[in-house]
Amino acid sequence: MSYLPSKLPTQLTVGIVHLGLGAFHRAHQAVYTEDAIVSEPGNWGICAVAMRSRELANVMQQRDGRYSLIEQQSAGPVLRELSVIREVLCLPDTPDAVATRIADPDVHVVTVTVTEKGYCFSGADRTLNIDDPLIVRDLANSTQPATMPGILVRGLQLRQIAGGRGLSILSCDNLPANGRLLQRIVLAYAALIDEELVNWIADQCRFPDSMVDRITPASNATTLALAQKLLGEPDLAAIETEPFSQWVIEDNFAGPRPAWEKAGAMLVEEVAPFEDMKLRMLNGAHSLIAYLGAVTGLAAVRDVMAVPAYRALVDWHMSDASETLEEMNADDAARYKDNLLARFENTAIDHRCLQIAMDGSQKLPQRIFIPAMQRLEQGKSVDTSALATALWFRYIQGMNQNGDIIECNDPLKAELEQIINSDRSATERVAALGGLPGVPSGLFDNIIWVEKVASLVDGLTVDGALRTLSQMSAARQ
Repeated sequence: MSYLPSKLPTQLTVGIVHLGLGAFHRAHQAVYTEDAIVSEPGNWGICAVAMRSRELANVMQQRDGRYSLIEQQSAGPVLRELSVIREVLCLPDTPDAVATRIADPDVHVVTVTVTEKGYCFSGADRTLNIDDPLIVRDLANSTQPATMPGILVRGLQLRQIAGGRGLSILSCDNLPANGRLLQRIVLAYAALIDEELVNWIADQCRFPDSMVDRITPASNATTLALAQKLLGEPDLAAIETEPFSQWVIEDNFAGPRPAWEKAGAMLVEEVAPFEDMKLRMLNGAHSLIAYLGAVTGLAAVRDVMAVPAYRALVDWHMSDASETLEEMNADDAARYKDNLLARFENTAIDHRCLQIAMDGSQKLPQRIFIPAMQRLEQGKSVDTSALATALWFRYIQGMNQNGDIIECNDPLKAELEQIINSDRSATERVAALGGLPGVPSGLFDNIIWVEKVASLVDGLTVDGALRTLSQMSAARQ
């Protein structure tokens, strides 16, 4: 065990606002920013905004933004102290303070990690959902917003009124073309507030795409106990993560930024190839593992990977997914797949399947459904994608194969349960999923896909996951 104290100076002013004070930000962008400041000093302290959690905000405020990050390395855990977060705000309590900080002329960058549902989009074209109750509420109270689009636009409005410069607004969520998505959402919301503001944002602000990668489980009692053991005192904000980290950023900024490249980030012209690789291979496999674990009663990714047949399934799925990546050669794909398998098998990382399984209706279109459509168009097998979808179907049914209750956590939970728990045939219920917002209807209009998923749902229900997989694998040979 080793301990690495923060090397940042005591005096460091805020230059970045981050929306979404969760574990991932503190394990990823905050680390890159702290390391960048050490390599090239600058006032890039972070004002971190909790979008909902008062509890976490209070803990971070009591520690003046300091927290412990535990890297679960093969030689043993390494605890690192980070101090780059210099201010912590809670949006529900202080929307004025958050907007004012975004408008601060010393702030040049806003980063965002609010997960898919925090963007308040709908439909396959991912446009702002103006009927979302939270958006309706924000538009009626535009100076006291509670959503990410609302608070961003309010801060930008104050910045424009003050005659300030534009911002670089960087999405760090697992979404394809995340910068362009964020720009589209922000401009659509701003258009409902002030047309001149729309023009100012479009002209003055930049929304780089990015790809982020670091497995970061939710902290639990074991995390906190290990932090206390290494520190010698409690740290309720402690988090743990894997050694691997990657950040690929489109080099498209409105003004100054930290020297993230000196901390290992890649600044590139085009993020999409990296984005697709990660979404389809890592995130797609993660969703498959998550629903497999949920349905079989295996709690963590490492538990699923410890079953040889399930590990082979994950390998098979990533091989199939890699074939949909037009800009990735076979050797690079094979190396990336082997790296992912090793990361998933890290026994020190307790990444809970039910954590990954959340919000499947928002995640599966880009992770599973779009690659499956490509493979169908190419006349290739979609067995593993169909099995991932069938496992999701079983997860939504609310009971695993051992008879234990599963709590489905999804923004479309009511709609999903209405479809899946109806008395229609499995084929009819699977086809009905194509009517959900954001789900590519073309895939669920395809009879080959629908019948394959429905057959696997029946197999999982009658025979369980292991036997269903065995039959699927035998048919492959």
